[in-house]
Amino acid sequence: MTLHTGPQCLLDENPTSDSASTAAFLGNVLSTACASSPSDNIGCAFRDPDPSSYGQGFNEAGGGVFAHLWNQDGIKIWHFKRSSTPQDITSGSPDPSTWPTPVAFWSNAKCDMASHFVDHSLVIDTTLCGDWAGNVYGNSGCPGTCAEAVSQASTFDSASVLFNALSLRL
Repeated sequence: MTLHTGPQCLLDENPTSDSASTAAFLGNVLSTACASSPSDNIGCAFRDPDPSSYGQGFNEAGGGVFAHLWNQDGIKIWHFKRSSTPQDITSGSPDPSTWPTPVAFWSNAKCDMASHFVDHSLVIDTTLCGDWAGNVYGNSGCPGTCAEAVSQASTFDSASVLFNALSLRL
């Protein structure tokens, strides 16, 4: 999960959480500089430590739900396994205040979200071997190169995409 912004926006690695006894996020910080440019397009990113949040683990879990909240505190993203999706989401009345700790939290403390984000767009990207994936594939534990893997039709035997719903609440 990554944010790409203009200059002067950083991911706060130690933001204040809603509870003094709870971490503000569960994900692993991959990078803290959010600014994106032609020579550096990494952005500020989290990796979900739950293997059911992507790839084969996501498929084996029957998919899941990703929820996103953008408010005065910053931007938060949750991932729920399909089997543990909160009832308030399935009923169509999501209440993030009742959810557990998010996977990712970009705090407003080191990035003025209002000056970097307007007219929000949801981008669902299935880029294969792009800027990021192509460069980290070698560390994935998979054989060969990313290009070799995607050239094999059998690589996609268990791949599927299904959107049950997309909703926006203002």
